[in-house]
Amino acid sequence: MKNKAWSGAGRFIPFAGHLHSAKLQLRMKFWICFISILCSANFISTSIHSQGKTSKVEVEVPILSGDAIAARDSSQSKAFEKALSEALPAEMSPELKSQRLKNPIKFIQSFRVVDEQRLGDSLKVTYEVEISASAFEMPTNSNPASATSGPPSFSGELQLDLVFQGAGGFPVAEVVDQINSQLKIPVTSFRLTRSAVNLKVKALKAEEEIIREIQNLLGARAKVNLVARIQDEAPPVAPVPVEANVLVGPPASSISTNSIVAPNAVQP
Repeated sequence: MKNKAWSGAGRFIPFAGHLHSAKLQLRMKFWICFISILCSANFISTSIHSQGKTSKVEVEVPILSGDAIAARDSSQSKAFEKALSEALPAEMSPELKSQRLKNPIKFIQSFRVVDEQRLGDSLKVTYEVEISASAFEMPTNSNPASATSGPPSFSGELQLDLVFQGAGGFPVAEVVDQINSQLKIPVTSFRLTRSAVNLKVKALKAEEEIIREIQNLLGARAKVNLVARIQDEAPPVAPVPVEANVLVGPPASSISTNSIVAPNAVQP
């Protein structure tokens, strides 16, 4: 008889085959859902690491000597470091994390201020920071520093214009010092015009990376525009010095004494 079974105690249990089939289907559905959740989590993690990550951080910094602009700049650097530190994956080695946290602005794609409050002598700022996908890349060789920056686009200098945004003053000397010391981008010269700072920097890394780092440093205070690429010229070949009144000939030791004839001498 189909769909019927007898129990060990002799009781009649109808539809036993259907009950066993239902349990099997329930187990299969459970494992399918479990595997799907694992695959989805792995896909999300891979997507975050390949496309970058956006995180929201809150920092608080003191306002020294009433300088709110300097406090805002300090909060920006602190927020970049905090956002990158929280976003780096746990499987990354401590050496590589430390290497990237030395200059976190390299890995910041963009940012915006969500909220800003002045609380007495301190400034509390909330940032939304977009971290570049390069922050999550693992080096392919044993040198972790090789994954921190791209190769230079060319050998030479970049001429940039930092166009002022807003009516407030622009701290030129301070910005040039930050580009040199904080971003490690050598500034070879700068000139102040009515509406911008004309800047020349050494192209020690990729052109796009230099512009992005300086723009992140300036924020909304100025817009970075590329003006020109100045290629390094090959050094001129120095001419070989030639001493005056020097005759080139065979060495003196190779000249036979028999061949020397005194002036006005009579030949035998």
